[in-house]
Amino acid sequence: MRGIFNKLAITLAMATSFGAHAATTTTEVLSYNYGNYTFFGEFNSDAYTANVASRLVNNFFVFDLTGVNLQNIESAHLWVDNNYAELRPGYSMTYTMYDVVTPLNVLMESGTSKFSVFKDLQQGVKYGSRTLNNLDGFDTDFTVDFDATGIAAISNANGLWAFGGALVTNDPSNQAMMFGDVYTAKLVLNYSTVTTPVPEADSSAMILAGLGLMGFISRRRYR
Repeated sequence: MRGIFNKLAITLAMATSFGAHAATTTTEVLSYNYGNYTFFGEFNSDAYTANVASRLVNNFFVFDLTGVNLQNIESAHLWVDNNYAELRPGYSMTYTMYDVVTPLNVLMESGTSKFSVFKDLQQGVKYGSRTLNNLDGFDTDFTVDFDATGIAAISNANGLWAFGGALVTNDPSNQAMMFGDVYTAKLVLNYSTVTTPVPEADSSAMILAGLGLMGFISRRRYR
């Protein structure tokens, strides 16, 4: 008798667990603001990040995360629709994202001699990086992944949230540009969820039949 109940239990488990699977959902947040600061502390309302000879440029991106689901983020990346990128053949460049401690109203307003802002964009807590090789051309899209620290920062954001970016190249002439004339920038958030669909008709019938048989056997056993 015990063997019958064990077989029925296994049948029910197989019938009810067939539908569980993982699904990925995605949310895209358009940039709220972006720009860059030169080595001289001069603000520009563009996002190009360059390391050309002695002209160093760091950039920043700002996103409004008000009302955005920031729980259970599995992965995230910056996506940029870019007009131009430059790197001499045979060399590489690495773009690294950092936290920003400069107040956002100061970060986004125009001005000059903001040396501290330029420095802020290239130091601090790292949020992720990407290295590119042999890049030279127009209409170049980029994605840069956030690491676990960056994802944690996004998850704990409240309203407007920003990060800075700096470029380093191994080209001795320092000729590299990553974001030249940005058209669109987006923060892409990916979530992973486990879903269990409603059992199909044949599975539901199997479950009901099994339960009925178990009840019948139980009644005969205790008569």
